[in-house]
Amino acid sequence: MYGGDDGESYLEIKELPRTGGVPGKSVQTRLYATDVEIGDALPGDFIDFHGVSTPRFLIVLSGQLEVGFGDGSKHVLSKGDIVLADDVTGRGHTSRTIGTEPVRILTVRLPKDNSFQPKLSSCPDGMPVEQCVSARLYGKQEAGKAPSDKK
Repeated sequence: MYGGDDGESYLEIKELPRTGGVPGKSVQTRLYATDVEIGDALPGDFIDFHGVSTPRFLIVLSGQLEVGFGDGSKHVLSKGDIVLADDVTGRGHTSRTIGTEPVRILTVRLPKDNSFQPKLSSCPDGMPVEQCVSARLYGKQEAGKAPSDKK
């Protein structure tokens, strides 16, 4: 979701940039986050037009959330869906819990500046590359290079 020049929010389907992993075996994307929150909304809960103060990922853990836009379009988010909410300008979007079960959302807030720049390494800052998860799974590797094809 993003705020358009006309003050309305829109939904654009994109692939998440991939910056690491082993082709055919694992995929990793590492982003910086400022905090994480888990929230629940009951069936029928509705929030009228609202934007977000900072960019954030919304990850649906359970239930269904209908998101409405200024042009009248609606999109249903279900378990496993991930949305980058970046409509920090304009009037934003609406949110309604649909169905009979509550919706549970994991919110991962991103920094205001440089909010969607994946980190090139899957290793935490300062960790030697040989200690990273992919190195442990597939053997030691040089920084930035995938390990040889092991079975």
